[in-house]
Amino acid sequence: MTRARNIANRALSDITSPNANQNITITPNGGGDVIAETDTLTLNNTSDGGTGPSFVLNHVTASPATTDTSAIKYTTTDSGGNPITAGQITFRSPDLTSGAAAGRIDMRVKETDSGIAQTYFRIEGNSEQVTFFKPIVNSSLIEANGGLEVNGKLDIEEVAEKVFVYGQGGGAFSYDTTAQAVAYDTTAQFQNRTLSFTNVNSSMTDGQSKTLTWILTTGTTAYYPTTIFIDGSNVSSSIKWQGGSAPTSGNASSLDIYTFTIIKTANATFTVLASQTQFA
Repeated sequence: MTRARNIANRALSDITSPNANQNITITPNGGGDVIAETDTLTLNNTSDGGTGPSFVLNHVTASPATTDTSAIKYTTTDSGGNPITAGQITFRSPDLTSGAAAGRIDMRVKETDSGIAQTYFRIEGNSEQVTFFKPIVNSSLIEANGGLEVNGKLDIEEVAEKVFVYGQGGGAFSYDTTAQAVAYDTTAQFQNRTLSFTNVNSSMTDGQSKTLTWILTTGTTAYYPTTIFIDGSNVSSSIKWQGGSAPTSGNASSLDIYTFTIIKTANATFTVLASQTQFA
């Protein structure tokens, strides 16, 4: 590692590692701070394979009960340079289990393979969660590919729900319950159907429920689902249908909407509430 020394009277452009791909470390004498007073702090990408630039805060401690903290401090000023608002972004890297704590938080801009820049936080090591103490406002989209858990109040003004639109008309339909909540078969049914719900038990805990909708297009002959599986087990006879009995036919020249609420009561054990509704 190359260390930059005696740089008090040198421009930042002069601080360059003599060898390629080496770090530059600026170390204060004692416990002082490294201070850069400038209008803009810029991190430039240098063609490093598509990832960068990064602002990295690293923590390493041998004490399991120690919480290391780093902060980015900022001050808002008026046009005359007078401070208006002071604040900071704080990053903590605790290890409350055992052994040495190793935490890393990156504020990163990543270039995707298609050349789209994405800004995100990446958390590694013993920093296992992000907690927001105030509401997130003015965000155009929050995307959570691995799921989003909300333990408090969820205030929603608009919901756009994914619908899986396809054409099949017959045979068994495999309904992946982790991929969509609504499936719409636009092809007129030409035979009675088998519906197979998958990824149900593994994606739910006891006391949770999922509500799933299957939309079937019917022609002049009113076909309907006669056999229903959950994770490979036939549950047709145990489903509780609205009105007290399972349907014995569909509705001709209509859209038949089948809604299933699956309640997990124990491991691989479910109560299923179902209904059939005609739209024409």
